[in-house]
Amino acid sequence: MLKAAFITALVALTTSASAWLPNTEPHAMNERDNEIFVYPLRTDPNNKRWLPATKKIRGVNLGSLFIYEPWIDSQEWANTGCEGEKSEFDCVMNKGQDVADKNFQAHWKRWINQTDLDEMLSYGLNTIRVPLGYWLKEDVDNSEHFPKAIRNVEDKLKVTSKDRLHIQMMGSLWGSGKPTEFLGDTSFTAFDDHRYLKWDTSVEVSHGAYIKKSCSDDRNTDGPTIVGEWSLAVPDDVEKTDAWNPQTQKEFYTKWFSAQVHAYEKHTLGWVFWTWKANLGDDYRWSYRDAARAGVIPKDLDSLPSVC
Repeated sequence: MLKAAFITALVALTTSASAWLPNTEPHAMNERDNEIFVYPLRTDPNNKRWLPATKKIRGVNLGSLFIYEPWIDSQEWANTGCEGEKSEFDCVMNKGQDVADKNFQAHWKRWINQTDLDEMLSYGLNTIRVPLGYWLKEDVDNSEHFPKAIRNVEDKLKVTSKDRLHIQMMGSLWGSGKPTEFLGDTSFTAFDDHRYLKWDTSVEVSHGAYIKKSCSDDRNTDGPTIVGEWSLAVPDDVEKTDAWNPQTQKEFYTKWFSAQVHAYEKHTLGWVFWTWKANLGDDYRWSYRDAARAGVIPKDLDSLPSVC
């Protein structure tokens, strides 16, 4: 399988009247010194879709919408006709393009709908991040993935041609070099960072160490940065132990969520949790929706406990 190059679309969640992406220091500027992420705020508390007047990006990823990861929801993977297949490539190759076209179009309609968007808004979220594969470019032939999903992105999110989609580059903390090295201009530029303590072996695996590290975690190294992926997941070897049990340790997970939000909103443009929803039973650590429903993430983000 070819190594995929990914495009990420950051899209403001819309209300009936307006859509917006927040802005804050450090600013992402265009060549006219205008801030990129500037949209009007809705601050009417009488409107059921009221968004708090924060200027920070607070969002969720739409994981498995257009780049499917079977572990996120094995039942939906089966519903898409891919049960027993290891990847989209395998599924499309074995089912054929015509069958794959029909099945994936049905998946797009099922996976994220208006009910999901309304629930996101009710939690005070203002941004969604949509991972997209290069194969969404429609003239890519004989690729290993299913193309043409970009049309569904535009239809579902009502994306217009005016400054709604932005391409992000990975920041240097990703470990692939300095992203500004070959840029002659940084206009319209923001950097993406993925932060998972789950895989950071330099941090002691304890409740106290995780909260301490997260409270001081400055991810802003290259310029305007968005922490585009993070979660409440912990290392594989401890995730099922009593000390890290998601049902009996809810207080810790709330505090750790708060610590991460504190750092990302202090040092960067904001954050986007991975992911919006998953079908992992009573384990909410990869699912914002399930964590909010379980009371681990407060529905009012401004009510988070102060732990730093």
